[in-house]
Formats: sequence, structure tokens, C-alpha cells
Amino acid sequence: MLFMITAKHTVEMCPIGTVQPDPDFAAKILGAAAEEKASGLIRIVHAYAAGPEHTFWFVVETESTEALYSFCLPLQRIGTVSFSPVLTMEDQINWMSKHG
Repeated sequence: MLFMITAKHTVEMCPIGTVQPDPDFAAKILGAAAEEKASGLIRIVHAYAAGPEHTFWFVVETESTEALYSFCLPLQRIGTVSFSPVLTMEDQINWMSKHG
């Protein structure tokens, strides 16, 4: 399944900012994904960031709730995280054509 993850944090908690900088933050995110990927549990499909909004978006593919939670843990430590199951637009159109 595909999931869209939205992660937001405050200016004060920004891992790239000056208040509480964490130069290893990207490595933590990629490391969490790599650990789960190594076990075949998660794959980052796309990753986006909006610095001025202090928001990250990730599209990940997984069948494991535990892998999804593990991936989100570093993000939860600095802010709020939400995720939703999603379809590609092509898959959504195909689903709609079958189901009305």
C-alpha cells in the first residue's frame, strides 16, 4: 500500500534551524527507512520538503504498520505526523471506472 505522510514541526523544533539544530536528522530519517527497506518492509517513493512551512511529505510503500510507525518515529520526536493510505491517480481512475 501507498501512504502519504505529512510531518510538521515548529520553528523551535526545526532540525535544520538554529534553535535546536540536528545535523544528523536527514540521516535518521533515511536510516529509519533503510532499516525497514533492508527487511523489505518499506520503500520511500517520493520525499518533499517546504522549509518555510516546516513541513515534510513522504510517499512510502509498505504492507507493514510497524514499518510505517518506525519510519515516522524520528518525525514524531520533533512535531506532528499524520498519514493516509493513497492511490496513484491512475489507480484511482481505474478503481472508479470499475466501481462507479
